[in-house]
Amino acid sequence: MGAFTKKIYGPDYSFGFQCLAEKCRHSCCIGWEIDIDDKSLQRYRLVPGELGRKLHDCIRDPKDETDENGEDTCAHFILGKDERCPFLNERGLCDLILNLGEDSLCEICTEHPRFYNIFSDHTEMGYGLCCEEAARLLFTWQTPIRLAETDSVPSEEEHIGEDPEEAEILQIREELFSLLQDRGCNLSDRFRNILNAVDLPERSMYLDYAFWGRVLGSLERLDPSWDAEITKLASSTIEPSQIQHFMDLMSEKDRIFEYENLMWYFLYRHLGEVTDKEEIRDIVLWALLSVEILEYLGASRYLEKGAFTLDDQIDLARMFSSEIEYSDENIECMTGHIRERNYLL
Repeated sequence: MGAFTKKIYGPDYSFGFQCLAEKCRHSCCIGWEIDIDDKSLQRYRLVPGELGRKLHDCIRDPKDETDENGEDTCAHFILGKDERCPFLNERGLCDLILNLGEDSLCEICTEHPRFYNIFSDHTEMGYGLCCEEAARLLFTWQTPIRLAETDSVPSEEEHIGEDPEEAEILQIREELFSLLQDRGCNLSDRFRNILNAVDLPERSMYLDYAFWGRVLGSLERLDPSWDAEITKLASSTIEPSQIQHFMDLMSEKDRIFEYENLMWYFLYRHLGEVTDKEEIRDIVLWALLSVEILEYLGASRYLEKGAFTLDDQIDLARMFSSEIEYSDENIECMTGHIRERNYLL
């Protein structure tokens, strides 16, 4: 079989995504190491004048250092004061875009906060919740999320058809989506049905928030603000009845869909990475644990402030995503603890 056109799908809630640029309160140009792909690196070396000199001075070439295994590291921008990209100006805009156009951006800047999961006959994409605008779109989408075709691209690979195991994993995911979005059931029952669907026992104990607070406190962290949230979790001072009261209020305000959407996002993004059916249980439990941690932190904010706004929801999801989802080691640590506790969360 020859080459074929590969379709790209994405969640309908994310259509129309646009970077907030200078209006973003948590710029992805601050605090993140920005790697430069080889093609962009070669292009930057040809930029003339003062901007070219600045590019030369602000890029660490991979020849200059090696990683712990002695391998050349990827070229990257040298972050400045407060870990700002050297081309993020005082107005919060990118000087490379202003002087050279959007096409001048390196691959990671062009693609962020998008993620992609590549399958044998199609590709799925989405927007990571480390981005506050991506989180806002997720938490303001009130109808059940659907996947839709966003684009198609010629593939250089031969079309070998759909992989049977891959198809089975995606079919299981679709069944989980259907259970999750059954709005005739309350959210707790939907979560219980999801556990049953993948042959996991119903939990007989309340979530041990203090334990998970200690686990999260042991992980590498980026944002000092996250420390305060972990401390709340580790102290575990909120009673189950208070969390239930908070969730009842969210339901009364027609905002319970925010947690449905959050669970959908975690399952969509991370089951799309699964290559072995045996990993499905790990991801389902990690996703449920993650949602329940964010429910607890939401209840905590509500008790502190007497209110829980959309901005609060976005802020908590953004921090959790930045701290956990963008570190394979952190996710693996959490799933390892889940296994050790014999699925008893």
